[in-house]
Amino acid sequence: RETISMDKSQINQKLGGILEKDQKMIRQFRAGKITREEIVANNEENLRYIKTVLTQITFPFLDSFSLEAYQATVLVTLHSGDIPLMQNVVDVLSKADSKQVVKKDIAYLIDKMRVLQNQPQLYGTQFKKSETGKIVFFEIEDIENIDKRRSEINMETFEEYKKKIKNY
Repeated sequence: RETISMDKSQINQKLGGILEKDQKMIRQFRAGKITREEIVANNEENLRYIKTVLTQITFPFLDSFSLEAYQATVLVTLHSGDIPLMQNVVDVLSKADSKQVVKKDIAYLIDKMRVLQNQPQLYGTQFKKSETGKIVFFEIEDIENIDKRRSEINMETFEEYKKKIKNY
């Protein structure tokens, strides 16, 4: 197992690079410029580093690390498909102070875990594009109360979210 430096600036820099590359590769994949295998290999490499940070150091909270370090950790976890890791990060984020985390990240992680386990999502964050290019949301539990759940963690209404992602 790789041992990493405890130096926060190096961790911030490495995680910032991971975030930048992750987002660039997603854009390239959507544009058909790279293969699924390439993005999966990159995600696996990023995940190894994230797990090392989480086990050897700590979660990169916003009050101690850069926004990019925090975002990289959340996004790589979200894209990992690793349900135990996702649950661990949800537990960590749920116990944290609002100065340390972005609470709506919990919703994205919970919904992703539920979709991966063929359960209806709670916050309506997960969707796919149909063959016709239409955005289709995965099943949502108790949709009548979705906006109540979303507001509890500082998210916009479901209608506002749908407008925001329509050009995804």
